[in-house]
Amino acid sequence: MFVVCTPEQSSAELDYVVEVQKGTFQALGIHCRQLEMPSEELGASAAKKFDIEAWMPGRKMYGEVSSASNCTDFQARRLGIKYKTADGTTKYVHTCNGTALSSTRTLISVLETFQNDKKGLGELPDPLRKRIKQRGGPLRFQPAKSIA
Repeated sequence: MFVVCTPEQSSAELDYVVEVQKGTFQALGIHCRQLEMPSEELGASAAKKFDIEAWMPGRKMYGEVSSASNCTDFQARRLGIKYKTADGTTKYVHTCNGTALSSTRTLISVLETFQNDKKGLGELPDPLRKRIKQRGGPLRFQPAKSIA
């Protein structure tokens, strides 16, 4: 996700992007936590960054599944993106970035959260169930075969 906005809007826009990301994982029935990253964890472009981590029951740990950053005018200066205010002043825009979701780690969290005792996939949350057509019986996990 990408937002281009005025400097006065960037803090609220970052909050909005984080809320969209958290809502996505809540709709999937995944337990998550939000972390505000310390300054030493920020890249050169980010002034503020939040990570969303999902619980992965099989690993017994949280893993990052999404992040969002307020890059203020860093990217805009490099790209030359400006706007004019009502009084005619030219300023650089602010940008916010959000990864939405990390597909592989999100998939791990979904599979581990909804795996049943028989190593099958139990009842999925509505947003997934509506999009997946199961053919035949329920999905079953199989042990990996050696490639040697």
